[in-house]
Amino acid sequence: MLYYTIISSIIYIERRFIIYFIIYYNDAMKKKTITYISLFALVILLSSAAYITFLKLHQFEEISALKSINNYSIHTADDTFLDKYIDKNNNTLVVFWSSLCSHCLNEAEELNNFIVSNNTNLKIIIVSHDYEYSDLEEYLKEHNYNWNVILDTDKTIRNHIDPGASGIPASYLLNKNGEIINYYKGELNFDEFTKFINLENIEKNN
Repeated sequence: MLYYTIISSIIYIERRFIIYFIIYYNDAMKKKTITYISLFALVILLSSAAYITFLKLHQFEEISALKSINNYSIHTADDTFLDKYIDKNNNTLVVFWSSLCSHCLNEAEELNNFIVSNNTNLKIIIVSHDYEYSDLEEYLKEHNYNWNVILDTDKTIRNHIDPGASGIPASYLLNKNGEIINYYKGELNFDEFTKFINLENIEKNN
């Protein structure tokens, strides 16, 4: 749309110049002036086309960047959770969560900020108790959360890690053997997540 507007404006201006020079200038001056105007118009057209192409490419890059932001991954729960997903060389933070839980939603932004700013070797896994894959996926897309999520509708992972435990959100810090180092049931904010994974802080509290 912008491209055609520019072209129309240039054609209109060029016509006005041509009419003006036909009326007021002699033949030699007319030819020379019309040639200059035509060349000028051609340069403007080419420049406009190049500029519009640049804008379109830039817009495409921005759209591609937005698409690449949403790099969440959703896995299905199974009995090999510890073997497949926890870090064998470091601790793993496991957060039990659901997009249908109001307290979980309250925690979500703080949790996401913590995940995004995590500059340690800590692996972070979200275990979702959503009933439907589509509900979880829609939520992650809508909020641009790049989470590593395991959908566990039957709550098998929670029962495996901490038999009989219930209630979400709940956070577990596991060592490389899958043993619980720290546990908290309820919402955590950014600072509380930071303290939660801090081993020195855990030792003091214990």
